[in-house]
Amino acid sequence: MRILNIVFLLLSTSFLFGQDRTVTGTVTGAEDGLEMIGATVMIKGSSTGTITDFLGNYELSVPSGMDTLTFSYTGYTTVDVAIGDRSVVDVVIAQESQFLDEIVVIGYGIQKKRVSTGSISKLSAEKLEGYQVQSVQTALEGQVSGLIVNSSSGQPGAGNSLLIRGVSTNGDNSPLYVVDGLQVSGIDNINPEDIESVDVLKDAASSAIYGARAANGVVIITTKKGGDKGKITYEGFTSRSRPWKLPEMLSAEDYILITREKFANGNQTGALNSLGFPQLGDQTPNTNWMDQIFDDASLQSHRLTASAENLYLSLEYWDETGVVGGDQSRYKRYAARINGT
Repeated sequence: MRILNIVFLLLSTSFLFGQDRTVTGTVTGAEDGLEMIGATVMIKGSSTGTITDFLGNYELSVPSGMDTLTFSYTGYTTVDVAIGDRSVVDVVIAQESQFLDEIVVIGYGIQKKRVSTGSISKLSAEKLEGYQVQSVQTALEGQVSGLIVNSSSGQPGAGNSLLIRGVSTNGDNSPLYVVDGLQVSGIDNINPEDIESVDVLKDAASSAIYGARAANGVVIITTKKGGDKGKITYEGFTSRSRPWKLPEMLSAEDYILITREKFANGNQTGALNSLGFPQLGDQTPNTNWMDQIFDDASLQSHRLTASAENLYLSLEYWDETGVVGGDQSRYKRYAARINGT
């Protein structure tokens, strides 16, 4: 009888230790303190979990041996919380994406991206730095979703066009350009290093203030201003390029030899002067037209900027030649910008 009691006691103890426990709590946001609806609560190391209800509450059955809950929500940091001996675990989670606090420029002024309802893409100066490009349009290529950059030609200095809302059946497809609050016809003469930020307004809601002129979207450019500390920066760049893997052309003498073989294979050698034919190669001009058309291209860029508390000054010199045309395709640009407050 005593043995049976001991066995029964051991089985009861094992059963008690193997029992699940119920953990409840509330998930709220760190910024506003509001309850998070639909936040995911998972038992770490397992596929068991639940989501919070309309009041931010959750209830989860946690097996023994599992001591950590993982809380997650789209756009918020994922938090791991140890349960310990608690049955109520309340959690506060913070927003993860720093871009929600990013300031974007709209037609009416500026506002935080989190409260903006329009389709807006923003590029800061950090994302544009380091690009040795001729124009702002080229620097924007691949940086903004839905933005198409078209080049009119491969010639140095050739302008680029931007497409935000696709191609129109008639009329101009170019967006409206606004630089430091002023509407301009183009941005080809702006040094990319002078740009503080670029905001691309894509939909009608964000660009409504500009009316019909914004039918193809709006590109708002804010240039750099003076800073708190004096600073002088120089940036220089030079490069050379040449066409690669050009076809190897036959010389005039090679052409004569191949033509002679063609006649020989066609049994037409009787029409050839056996004495005069070998001498044709010596008297035939030989011009490699690939060398005449293509040439090495060069590029040099010099940029000098100086900023003080209320002043920003920039100077730029750009000199570029193409692989076709030599000096006739040379593009030079001198640019200067002064911003004062």
